[in-house]
Amino acid sequence: MDEIQEAEKGLTALKYFYENAPEYFVMAAGSLLGVSLQKESTFPVGKVDFLNLFPLSFEEF
Repeated sequence: MDEIQEAEKGLTALKYFYENAPEYFVMAAGSLLGVSLQKESTFPVGKVDFLNLFPLSFEEF
């Protein structure tokens, strides 16, 4: 899911995938996710892992 911060409750909904459908692997990305987290009042603690990605060179890709 790209730009998950655009969905009002998108990040919170990820915990339901974790609890109700553990057989699925879900990845979400958001270029402004850090800014959006400061505004959110709820967050699925312990259910989300963060991975910072940086631009790749052609050889790395």
